[in-house]
Amino acid sequence: MAISNINASFDMIDLGQRGQVNVPSLVLREAPAREVLAVLTRYAGMNLIFTDNQNNEGTPTPGTPPGGQDAPPQSQSTITLDIQNESVQDVFNYVLMASGLKASRRGNTIFAGASLLPSARNIITRTIRLNQASAESVASTLASQGAEVNILFEGQEDVQLAENAPPRVIKQPPTLVPLTVQKPANDSSVLILEGLVVSTDPRLNTVTLVGEPRNVELASSMITQMDARRRQVAVNVKIIDINLNNIQDYDSSFSFGIGDSYFVQDSGRGIMRFGDTAPVQEIDINTGLGRITNPPAIANPFFNGPGEDVFFDLSRLTNIETPLGTGTIPLNFFTSGSGAISNNPLFTGVTDFPIAEVDQDGVLTVTYPEFGLPSFYQYPKKFQAQIDAQIRSGNAKILTDPTLIVQEGEAAQVKLTESVIASVDTQVDTQGDTAVRTITPVLEDVGLTLNVIVDRIDDNGFITLRVNPIVASPAGTERFDSGAGAVNEITLINKRELTSGVVRLRDDQTFILSGIISEIQRSTTSKFPILGDLPVIGALFRSSTDETDRSEVIILMTPKIIHDSTEAQFGFRYNPDAATAEFLRQKGFPVQAQP
Repeated sequence: MAISNINASFDMIDLGQRGQVNVPSLVLREAPAREVLAVLTRYAGMNLIFTDNQNNEGTPTPGTPPGGQDAPPQSQSTITLDIQNESVQDVFNYVLMASGLKASRRGNTIFAGASLLPSARNIITRTIRLNQASAESVASTLASQGAEVNILFEGQEDVQLAENAPPRVIKQPPTLVPLTVQKPANDSSVLILEGLVVSTDPRLNTVTLVGEPRNVELASSMITQMDARRRQVAVNVKIIDINLNNIQDYDSSFSFGIGDSYFVQDSGRGIMRFGDTAPVQEIDINTGLGRITNPPAIANPFFNGPGEDVFFDLSRLTNIETPLGTGTIPLNFFTSGSGAISNNPLFTGVTDFPIAEVDQDGVLTVTYPEFGLPSFYQYPKKFQAQIDAQIRSGNAKILTDPTLIVQEGEAAQVKLTESVIASVDTQVDTQGDTAVRTITPVLEDVGLTLNVIVDRIDDNGFITLRVNPIVASPAGTERFDSGAGAVNEITLINKRELTSGVVRLRDDQTFILSGIISEIQRSTTSKFPILGDLPVIGALFRSSTDETDRSEVIILMTPKIIHDSTEAQFGFRYNPDAATAEFLRQKGFPVQAQP
């Protein structure tokens, strides 16, 4: 808490050297105040001019007796006193304070009265240019202390000149709007700036004070306190994104063959096949020419594309050398002296076929060829096993580490984002029998958004602030029909947001904000029936995957108050006397001596 005092006591009238003489004893009973002032002024060797003006407007002084009748004018008030060992000057000022009269000195003459005319008062003018505060807010504060504030108001009016024409803005003549506090008649509150006139200039952000030197000095002291600089703080923010991804994979596979039987356990899936070929399936029966099935129980390793998982297709044609030349004949027909077997070890094809024979009766015997796998491919008969176990874990990374300089009462923002289409806005405009459909994408930011609001910086080194982090990331896409056959794709957003509320920290103290957690646990198990449930040995007949995704955002915030230089306000309230001001002007400093 900062405390600043301003002396608002009565402005004493200086009666010179003779006014410092002590009065041994002075006793008066119901004496007229003007007569007492005249005696004291004469005793101090000064002249007195007294006026009976009640005030400039001719209205009575506020304050009425309980009966409702007006109180006697201050110029006709009486005073009773009993004073010992006080100077003439002090007694003179005491009478002014007790009677409510005003006085000012010009040379050896003192003007006194209930309300002095401006020509009899010491009036000065001072213009102050503000650096931090606005002129309007300063003027409002001075008005609350009794000052009369004049504001130049320039109004404007919207005038409709024609029915379909746009309105025209017409400026009104500037008017002077007074802003003055009106005290109730019986209010005894103290308004220390009564009699001071204040005007503002928004362009230069200046305040002009017109009044007696005492009121101008009081107002200047108040303005100095109100024009204080707002403190600033440097906030260092570290945002750490911790991805604790823990994945445990266990997989077991083995196979072996016995005779024409084959057994496979592939990642918890068991396959047992008996015979040289796989059983006939629906596709084998419904296909026109049928197909030769693949002996292995596993998927065809020579897969040629979707729908072509056959080992060999009888409807396919190949070139066979014949004695008469080269021609294209079906694979299932061979004649004597023709044909060639495949010797490519990487492709399937005809491995062997008997030559067609013609007997003595001229009957042609045609046989079918034999088909086989590439010579490089063999089916293992021995027991083979494979065990795969893996554990994967994640890490942490710092998303951003900025240092923000924020003024008291202001906010700062850090955005590390990109825009995605989060939704669409569909609008249909009907014009007669036709309708125009307009689809507008609605963009939304994904990434990191950090808002820091500094509410207050105390003189004791405490910072009151708020922080609002938002972490958004794409969570996939979604297609939907928005009508009239229009298919749109939007991005789903996974958002984590936290509002800290009002937090008070000491200077250079670190604040840790955590708990923005997103956790997903998934467990998948595939096992061989019955055998996969056996203890210990059952691990060979099952496959399991345990996945844990834990994402947490941790914010480390350290504010540090920026201290202004102690010499920043040097000379701000320095008022040189006439001789010093003249010396400074000779040195090139544009200063003005105080009256």
